[in-house]
Amino acid sequence: MKNFLIWFKDNTIAWITFAPQSRPRRATKSLIFSLVTISLKNNFIKETLLVVVNHFPKIKHRLKQIKNTNYENIPLELHSISSRQRDIYEMLKNTNTTSKKL
Repeated sequence: MKNFLIWFKDNTIAWITFAPQSRPRRATKSLIFSLVTISLKNNFIKETLLVVVNHFPKIKHRLKQIKNTNYENIPLELHSISSRQRDIYEMLKNTNTTSKKL
C-alpha cells in the first residue's frame, strides 16, 4: 500500500505541474492538434477563430511563424550528437539525396 501511495503522489504532482513528459501536456498537445484539424475542416469554426485571433496580433504573428517554418532547412548541430547518431544521420541524408535523384 505504501508503494502505491508514493506512486500516486508522484504521478499526481506530475499531472498538476505539467512536467514535459506528463500526460496532461501530451493530452493537451493532442487535443490542440485535433481541434486545429477539425477547425480547418469546418468553415464556420475557422471564420470564428480568425475573428478572435485578429484581436490578438501577437498570437496571430506567432501562428504565422509556425505555419511558415520549413523544418527541412533547420541546421542540425552535429557536434552535439554522438558518433552513432551522426552515422545514422549521414546514412539517412545520403539515402534521401539518392531517392530524390530517382
